[in-house]
Amino acid sequence: MSTTTITHETTLGPLTAGQRTDIMRHATSLTAEARRLFRRLRVLGHERGLEADFIARAAAQARAHFEY
Repeated sequence: MSTTTITHETTLGPLTAGQRTDIMRHATSLTAEARRLFRRLRVLGHERGLEADFIARAAAQARAHFEY
């Protein structure tokens, strides 16, 4: 199963207000491509929890992936 299939079939489920705030804070500073990767990273890792440090790490990985 490809990553694309996984992200289309899996959702994050209900998020707390804090999680939504953390995600939006990081997402707004990312390019469109990086936001898509940020979402994939969150979906793939959400079973380990969506704590603030995980969200920040996923955003940093997405940002670094598209830096030239």
